[in-house]
Amino acid sequence: MSLLLKEGWIRRTQLNDNKKEIYFRLTPLGKKLFLVHEWLHNKVQHQLLQFLDRYSTEELNVLKRLLSDGVGFLGAMERQDKSVEPKD
Repeated sequence: MSLLLKEGWIRRTQLNDNKKEIYFRLTPLGKKLFLVHEWLHNKVQHQLLQFLDRYSTEELNVLKRLLSDGVGFLGAMERQDKSVEPKD
């Protein structure tokens, strides 16, 4: 957060009647940075969709199932490892 303040992308504000709460707002430079980030995000998303268009719905469903099962498997392995860790 301090980098954002230091670089001038956000500014810190408080309400006159409430000095306890701190608010952060984008500066004009921060708004430009946000727009560039949003543009890049949209560009990457478009490229990803173009990439995925090469595959059929059935192929994507198999990939989705494989990844989902893999995440579940890794989660189960992690839980199993934690259950056998020695207690201090």
